[in-house]
Amino acid sequence: MITAEHKSEERYTKLSIVFETKEEEDRVCSVVNEIVEKNPMEPEIYTCDLPNNKKVLVVEYHDDYDRSSEHIFNKMIKELGITHC
Repeated sequence: MITAEHKSEERYTKLSIVFETKEEEDRVCSVVNEIVEKNPMEPEIYTCDLPNNKKVLVVEYHDDYDRSSEHIFNKMIKELGITHC
């Protein structure tokens, strides 16, 4: 199951997307890349291993003065079918 956590501060926002299977990883990477490519803002994107064979893909935006990343994250969440973040 794909889950997500969103954190935001004054000019910084981050979406962490957690997944378990190779199929979920492929889907998450595909959706994130597709949406990021359509937007002019350049995020930092990285992955990390978690306990229990889970992984996380993190998308971070810095100096986001007008919170433009919020609509980007909403698209990702909707496209991945995440109902609670």
